[in-house]
Amino acid sequence: MEKKTNLKTSIRTTTHPAIIIAAGLAIILSIISIVRTSSFYKTRAEESIVAEDISYNVYIGLTDKNQNRQIIDDAVALEIVKTICINRNASYTIYNANGGYKEDGIIHTEKTLVLEMDRITEETLKEIINDIKRRLNIGSVMVLKQAAEVFDY
Repeated sequence: MEKKTNLKTSIRTTTHPAIIIAAGLAIILSIISIVRTSSFYKTRAEESIVAEDISYNVYIGLTDKNQNRQIIDDAVALEIVKTICINRNASYTIYNANGGYKEDGIIHTEKTLVLEMDRITEETLKEIINDIKRRLNIGSVMVLKQAAEVFDY
């Protein structure tokens, strides 16, 4: 008589504690990696913003305060203003414009330099303006101050 063998394969699976710990650490590291990667891209995008700051437009009328007419040539005035900005380490854009205003019912027009600046403190701005007023002998300048996000690409 043939003996039938009943082959029951009994596999007992036991997971070693070290494997459980390793798997848990792998999951945690994966989550950290995903979180860091998403915040990395956010940080990289934010790094393109140089400054969330203030931008200034300074309007410099070239009429001499004592003579009530323009004394200093446009090109000379432009070079004076550029030199003042450079000496204060201030980034700037400067261009010529024509300005006008009404005072005591009289309309006045004058050649104007427009100075655009950012990435400077208000203290530095005031120093620049005081130098400009002194060197060009003008009574006042008009300043437009506005919030800005400054980007470098």
